[in-house]
Amino acid sequence: MQNDIDNIFLRKAQLTVDMNPENLIMIKIGNLFPFLIPFVMFIIISRVILTHLFRKLVPKWFLPQIEESAPFWIINRVDQIINEKQSHSVDLLQLMLDASTKETIKVRN
Repeated sequence: MQNDIDNIFLRKAQLTVDMNPENLIMIKIGNLFPFLIPFVMFIIISRVILTHLFRKLVPKWFLPQIEESAPFWIINRVDQIINEKQSHSVDLLQLMLDASTKETIKVRN
């Protein structure tokens, strides 16, 4: 990733950091009409949840047509890495996982 500026992780991290909520039309409407803020928040949260659920329910062959939002993409990849590391040998990430929990995480070899 350090040598490849077109790395997907780097691009998704950049998209996540570059997101400016003030540029969203729904936020601008909420700023202009403060009494609409609860309604606007409901729309924004509903859209995020529905998009996430739609990606979970839609057939796998259709998923490339719908781009996953950058923060969810990063979270899913981190979950995959953690799940993979939990099922393999002990390394630095495994030691960090063990230190972050009160219980010892069983490593399957």
